[in-house]
Amino acid sequence: MTKLTLAAVALGMAVAAAIPAQAADPVDDTPPQTLYSGIWLCSTPEAYDSAVERAADLPRDQMGPLETELAKTKQCIVVDNDDVEEMMAPFVTVLEQRGGKVLIHYMVEFEKRIELLHRQVTQVMFTGWTDRANLRNYYEWLTGKPQT
Repeated sequence: MTKLTLAAVALGMAVAAAIPAQAADPVDDTPPQTLYSGIWLCSTPEAYDSAVERAADLPRDQMGPLETELAKTKQCIVVDNDDVEEMMAPFVTVLEQRGGKVLIHYMVEFEKRIELLHRQVTQVMFTGWTDRANLRNYYEWLTGKPQT
């Protein structure tokens, strides 16, 4: 009988060790976040600093060549209003932080109508570095009212 009890206890400990300890993790109270329009999203924090520095010298209407150059070299892209509006929940997720820069990712869904009831849906995940100040509360963006 004691061998059976010891085997049951050992099995219970093995099963308990296999279950991840989710209850021990702290609850993330950060509200959902989105991005401001017109911000840079870059492959490295250094590329972000370089893009911001180069863009600071240019008027907004002359940034097209810089945006094209950085996109072709796969260093940076500019997030526009369409990208912000098409973000899917959970919106912007912060993966890593280095000083004032954060590594984020988010998904955008593109839908193309093929026929009356047929659509082609493509989901694209964007990952990159940006400044922490470029993140904003999703509810503030959605309602236009500050959240307290």
